[in-house]
Amino acid sequence: MGLFAPVLQPVLQPPLVPLRDFSPAHRFRNGEQGAIYEVSPQYIYEDAAGTTPASLNGPAGHVRDLSPNGNHLAQATAAAKPLLRGTPTGADLLTNGALADGTGWTTSGSVTFTVGTAVIDDVAGVDAYIAQQLSGLAVGQVYQIEVKTTANTTATAAGFTVAQGAAANGAEYSTSDQPQLGFIGIWRFHITAGAAAPWLTLRTSELDKSVTVDSITVKLAHAYPDVQAPYWLETDGVDDCMRSALEFTLQNCRAMWPLRSTSGSS
Repeated sequence: MGLFAPVLQPVLQPPLVPLRDFSPAHRFRNGEQGAIYEVSPQYIYEDAAGTTPASLNGPAGHVRDLSPNGNHLAQATAAAKPLLRGTPTGADLLTNGALADGTGWTTSGSVTFTVGTAVIDDVAGVDAYIAQQLSGLAVGQVYQIEVKTTANTTATAAGFTVAQGAAANGAEYSTSDQPQLGFIGIWRFHITAGAAAPWLTLRTSELDKSVTVDSITVKLAHAYPDVQAPYWLETDGVDDCMRSALEFTLQNCRAMWPLRSTSGSS
């Protein structure tokens, strides 16, 4: 369960109560003000009134407050609603996403595969990329791409891009997605499939800069997976916003609202 009580006071204060024994009513038994939000489909609604359940990858207009206080988060304006996201549970659609070697990958420029990594290096201004054609995607369906990097010397917005297109190094079906400058770690983002068999391309295009990739996965973002899985609200970083009657606010997150939860676990 994710807990959230901005402005007034923390939801939990020492001594901490184990979540399996946690009771919202008990926590606010003396009339304390605050709110508790769990980002899970059973508490998220598409409309601001909280009557239509939200769909995974669809807009969220209402987040129920699990405390007795009724401080529900709401947003009635369609363009300002965040999206309900969830970790995919589908199979990986890539071949050799672990990068054991170059099997399954089309390359251009300076690319070096070792066991478990691919170094994509722009040498003397010559762009380099690795690409693979996917198959069996459903047009219009949302998929999650996860890229893990262990080294990245890029320093411009276009230095390292990930895109889907009709051909290797193309981006006809989506705007290139730029991971954060010099990003090292796991980068996750969503794409909407523009074709059943698009190419996925990871490209370095900044003079004498390189990126070391450890792994790549592409998975279908299932709606309401049968297994327990974390969920989150994703905003556009511009005008997406939700507010409660007491002005608790979710607003203008750059990528993902950091309040996450795993239903039924701590």
